[in-house]
Amino acid sequence: MASNYSNIERIGARILSHLPLTKRVVKCLYQKLVFTYYRKSYHCRLVRPMVCVSNNTICETFFGYYDKSPANLSGSYVIYQQCMYPTKFKPDCTKPINVTLQEVTSEKKVAELASYAYNWQQGTKLQWLTDRRFIFNDYDPILDRYVAKVFDIDACRIIRIFPLPIYDCYGENFALTLNFDRLARLAPDYGYSNRLDKPMDLNDIDSDGIFFINMRDGKYHLIVTLNHIIKIEPKNSMRGALHTINHIMISPDGENFVFIHRWYKNGRRFDRLMHARKDGSKIRVLAGFGMVSHCFWVDESTILAYMRGPGYRDAYWLINTVTGELVPIRLHTIDKYGDGHPNVCGDWFVTDTYPDKARMQHLFLCNWKTGEVREIGEFFHSFEYKRETRCDLHPRFSPNGKEIFFDSVFDGCRRLYKLEVKL
Repeated sequence: MASNYSNIERIGARILSHLPLTKRVVKCLYQKLVFTYYRKSYHCRLVRPMVCVSNNTICETFFGYYDKSPANLSGSYVIYQQCMYPTKFKPDCTKPINVTLQEVTSEKKVAELASYAYNWQQGTKLQWLTDRRFIFNDYDPILDRYVAKVFDIDACRIIRIFPLPIYDCYGENFALTLNFDRLARLAPDYGYSNRLDKPMDLNDIDSDGIFFINMRDGKYHLIVTLNHIIKIEPKNSMRGALHTINHIMISPDGENFVFIHRWYKNGRRFDRLMHARKDGSKIRVLAGFGMVSHCFWVDESTILAYMRGPGYRDAYWLINTVTGELVPIRLHTIDKYGDGHPNVCGDWFVTDTYPDKARMQHLFLCNWKTGEVREIGEFFHSFEYKRETRCDLHPRFSPNGKEIFFDSVFDGCRRLYKLEVKL
């Protein structure tokens, strides 16, 4: 009997989405019940050998989100985050994690930089700007604000501090960001908890939204307000809801970006995928069928996304950002697994699954042109890691496409791994 969840079970989960608290309880009980039957005798199975990126067995390690690579362009360094306390507990903003720079060949740690602004899903938004510089977010307790810091390998120090945290960057040219305080209250998986004791008006939609940071001079300004976004093709469910922005992704040519507009009402979450020019102009809806999960730029005018599309079909879709055309990708082998985190390299993308009935997360290589699917691994995910502390695999290609990095808790600790791959 298949250990993945059936269409009937998925339909039941969708029906229960109207009763979020009930769904949470029923889902937890059901998962524990079926696990007793489907559990496997192993915690990890691979078609290729893998290695742990860090040789430090005391700390837990992870990179963060699936849309960036830990490796720099030349493949000589990797960046990741280390934590000295168990990550099965919620992030503790009084305890820092270390942003770590490591040489690939020698595995020598070149730098360890403390940060107090992080979560387990995306870390500090750590990402490379150039082959020799990377950026990450931190919290400044004196100014009581989140900031972004740029580290230069050749100088071996922080060379710039921006007055806002970043979300996504286009090299050293510009960055786009959002309100992490709003995320901390509406989507704590992705927000930072340092300022939860500060009052905040979640109904303020005129001075909040998406911000543009000029990385040349550090100046920033609001380019899209939540109020403006809400007025574009408004839905009845938006009335009286609380709104936020998440998952900003800049196009490969730096001219456009996509983001998810999410709103919460009576415990329910609604999503839609939106597109805009880099200055915030020409905003439009790309997909508004109620659920948008994870996206990745295939090229300057194409998005690959797992979402609900026409016919209310949940699947991987290709979206033409110029014409608005939506085309489902035929991936019969993995459609049954549902949502994943796609990272694209040429005609291929690597993606993962949420835990199945046996609590195994699956890692797949897929060709979005031919529909070919290769399973390259499965990993156990304990019930100890849940909701904010869950550990999605978040697979990511190296820049040269020869390695895949992913996070996993199959051995009881959160760790960053890599394996070689042939496309």
